[in-house]
Amino acid sequence: MAREVFLKKLVKDCSKGSSDARRELYELYASRFMGLCYRYAKSVDDAEDIFQDGFIKVFENLHTLKNPDALEAWMKRIFVNEALKFIGRNNTFMMVDYSYAEMRPIEDFGVIDKLAIEDMTAIIRRLPDKMRIAFNMYAIEGYSHAEIAESLNISVGTSKSNLHDARVYIQKEIAKLNIIKCATAHE
Repeated sequence: MAREVFLKKLVKDCSKGSSDARRELYELYASRFMGLCYRYAKSVDDAEDIFQDGFIKVFENLHTLKNPDALEAWMKRIFVNEALKFIGRNNTFMMVDYSYAEMRPIEDFGVIDKLAIEDMTAIIRRLPDKMRIAFNMYAIEGYSHAEIAESLNISVGTSKSNLHDARVYIQKEIAKLNIIKCATAHE
């Protein structure tokens, strides 16, 4: 209950333009949403651009938020949308419909929990755009394939295929990383 009252007051004060309230909102959510931006971007500079655009959009539209309890989910949607817009403006990749592609089960290497966060983030950032977006939206942000398809104007099958390809890519990179780590550990 105290958190609900706090968020309601924070949103109200931010909407009125209070710089203290805006700073508090920023400090409360900056690390979470910078991480989100970093996962979608190819570089730190791109992530910072998305992050800045996201917070500008949040502050410009906070007055439209009807339920302060939904603040974090509302902000997440804004940051994901800003990331997708940024990628769309700065890349010319095409979404290809792979809905006909055969989906094979992916073998679990059982090493993901042993990876450092930095290693996994680096692997995700090396994914080609369409795979990185599908992986982030589905596996990290929790969007359904239908929501991803609608957001990106692709078919559900393409979303599933992109996620499948991302998982295969990630598993190969994890396997390579573990071989390198095992080899250096034995030296």
